[in-house]
Amino acid sequence: MKKLVFAHPFYFYISSAAGCDPVKTIYLCCPQQDAASLEGAEHFAKRTGWKEIAERAGAVLVVPVAPEGWEAEAPDFLLKLYNETRNSFKSRSGSAIWGRGGSLWCWETILYIVGYKEGAVYAGNFLTSHPNFAAAVSLIDGLPEHFEAGEEESNHWMVKNPKDYFVRNRDIPVCLWAFSSENTDKITAHYASMYDCFAEEVVGNICTQVYKDSKNQANQVRIIRADFRDEAERSRFIYTQQFAHVIRWKNGPDGTLAWVDSKQDFYSSTRFLRHSISIAGVSYDYFVHLPKGKETEKNLPVVFNIHGRGEPAWMYADKNGWNELGDRTGEFIVVTPDSPGNGWFSLRDGILFPLMIEELVKRYQVDQTRIYLAGFSNGAVMVRELAYQHPELYAAVASSNGPAGDTYSMHQIDESKLPDSFAPEIQTRMDIFAADGWEMPIAFFYGDNDPTVQKEKDLSVPFFLNVNHCDADHGLTCNESNYFTSENGYQEGNRFSTVAYSNDENDVRVLVTLMKNMPHGAINEETQLIWEFFRNFCRKKHAKKVERTGS
Repeated sequence: MKKLVFAHPFYFYISSAAGCDPVKTIYLCCPQQDAASLEGAEHFAKRTGWKEIAERAGAVLVVPVAPEGWEAEAPDFLLKLYNETRNSFKSRSGSAIWGRGGSLWCWETILYIVGYKEGAVYAGNFLTSHPNFAAAVSLIDGLPEHFEAGEEESNHWMVKNPKDYFVRNRDIPVCLWAFSSENTDKITAHYASMYDCFAEEVVGNICTQVYKDSKNQANQVRIIRADFRDEAERSRFIYTQQFAHVIRWKNGPDGTLAWVDSKQDFYSSTRFLRHSISIAGVSYDYFVHLPKGKETEKNLPVVFNIHGRGEPAWMYADKNGWNELGDRTGEFIVVTPDSPGNGWFSLRDGILFPLMIEELVKRYQVDQTRIYLAGFSNGAVMVRELAYQHPELYAAVASSNGPAGDTYSMHQIDESKLPDSFAPEIQTRMDIFAADGWEMPIAFFYGDNDPTVQKEKDLSVPFFLNVNHCDADHGLTCNESNYFTSENGYQEGNRFSTVAYSNDENDVRVLVTLMKNMPHGAINEETQLIWEFFRNFCRKKHAKKVERTGS
């Protein structure tokens, strides 16, 4: 498959398995001899096994051609290539995330680079000047030669207009594997100087040396000097041991690396108990995480962790730290449900949640008075609509980076833009909710650099202020000076600006938080705040008003 982008040729391959899950994009930088032509690029992709790997992984493989040599290519060529092509790869399977018109989602959090010889030198130099671009990079028989760009300010490509932010390229963590017999002192001095741990480790029966961050194993520089039977074997090693496990979450100007379970590892993990429900021929999986040491305890509350559009449960479950917080506090069970096609529509999926709650009560004897909903993006919209639909089931909810629209409107047309007003079906539900006197404590979160969600356009904020009897003109501002302190467990408290709105009994019922330097993403400390809010509320059976728990 070939395409011309700004008069620059490249070979690409789209997996026939690519569909509704976010798609990994693998950039393959060939040796100069192979990168000189499209034919050479295609042959190299096949010979090294990367085409086959992309097919099996449901990925997109992009192989740039450098007819004048890699040294003639612009330092930011790969970034330009990604921005130009990110929405142009169409699904071959007939399956794609709803709202993208059949285009695959080549998510900027799961980009990978592998370079060979002269291509490795270019890829290494690109990493020096753009360390925030890829989740992981592997270099074979070639190392970067220029490190000057490491002293320059990051291009903070995930956030266009950061505030109070200055980070050098060399201070951004990377996940770099170097397969080389050469002296690697320069790359370890440049990329690994911030890592506090050195070890000799065996990875997949291969002896390696690694410099890594003891607090985050995704931040690492690994040196591999072993021989492989052939290049295809090495490629499989790189994909299964590195690329399948590293992601760069979009939660700040340069993102944050994380080591994650592969899909296969997630489904076989004992950390998650998998259950299924079938409704009108549609099958739903949901995954239960019981807090460590409390696996047999009864009467625990439940937090539903609801993914956004395009993020399957296996990828989303650990994203925002709910399972980690549950283990640390021992105070709640986390349930992460999966939606068909990785998108939520309340008309189709609303009935799932009462059925899950019914099963959870039978299986785990959970506390029905303390059921909470927390959703991100499309999951946040779903949370609001579930609250309107079955308010009797939930004690409090949280809407993180939720677009202003509704899932009824979203389901009508296969495109991303939503109308500014609610669909009549949703507005009717909201009117009934308000007229019947229901209350629903809620925490809203927004990113100050989120192009898809703006706090000012979210019509659900004034609605929830009203039904919770809060005065929109009188809220208490919380920030790093009076709440989000290190003593309270917040290491990134300077990013929080929260307004807490109380009802006429001076009881906080609505939180509205604006996160600094935040694109369409979230950090784990937002989850901490949500739980600190949730744990205050319970709803007795059939009660329209919530009560304080005394926590």
